[in-house]
Amino acid sequence: QQEPEMTDKDLELYNKLIPQIQKNPENQDEIIEQEAKKMNIEISQSYIDKIKHYLEKNLKKFGILTPLMEEPRVSIIDVNPYGKINATYDNEYLPVNIKFDSKHDLIKFQKILANRFSYPLKKEAQINIQSPDIKITGIHSNTSPVLKIEKLKQ
Repeated sequence: QQEPEMTDKDLELYNKLIPQIQKNPENQDEIIEQEAKKMNIEISQSYIDKIKHYLEKNLKKFGILTPLMEEPRVSIIDVNPYGKINATYDNEYLPVNIKFDSKHDLIKFQKILANRFSYPLKKEAQINIQSPDIKITGIHSNTSPVLKIEKLKQ
């Protein structure tokens, strides 16, 4: 199934919505509507549904990395600049058969992660996010984005 396309304006709206939706997940439709109006975006139910699709997918999960994040034997996920992914699975470093479709998708995913952890992301800069459960490092770059997610032992 084809994912609905996110424009830059959609992404801008989405990024503004994340902290609000995290605080108040019950009123998604209203919050999306109010923010979209402020940005002069034409809204329809299908538009709201599209934004909600991305919010649900990304707030609860880790996009295409979700299966790796949910697999307890995976301790480290490594994404190289071309979107290829390796994982440390039971202490063995292995390539996996999922990948980001493009550098642009990886950069978008970095932005989503940064927003989720309220991390200020700068172009061509290091990423260093730490939460009690995971450590996210990498380089946010248009030319060679890199991402590494380490699951911290509880």
